[in-house]
Amino acid sequence: MRQYRGINLDILTAKEFGKAISYVLNIRKEEAEEKANILMDFFGYEERIIDNCISPKERQLFYSLEREGLLITDGEKVSLPNRKTWRIRYWQLDMKNIKYYAGRRLGKTNKEVIDEIKSLTDNIYLHLPQDMWFSRKDYYLN
Repeated sequence: MRQYRGINLDILTAKEFGKAISYVLNIRKEEAEEKANILMDFFGYEERIIDNCISPKERQLFYSLEREGLLITDGEKVSLPNRKTWRIRYWQLDMKNIKYYAGRRLGKTNKEVIDEIKSLTDNIYLHLPQDMWFSRKDYYLN
């Protein structure tokens, strides 16, 4: 589990996601939290979902958040036994941008947000608790 200043970086809350949505779409907090809850229902504990579980109406929200940098699309081609190609499209949360825009919504300056994100991603080993380094010590010594 990645942590920074007591905040779990592997978990995205609907409130935090709502702050980012409110900032990028320039909408009211309540409306943004509603959209965040809809999206969190899709993603759950995952950072990536398959496109075919989304209705056309919901897909419009996904496209608007992709334009603003909160979601990323990805795809792959799979060859079927009958020699046809099946295209799979995925949607993925862009955690760095979501954290960035959620911080902007909180009134942090550009430099503060960028420095915070940079410090999180520069060296993840600096953020591990000291006891993590010794948790498997006995395993390797035996």
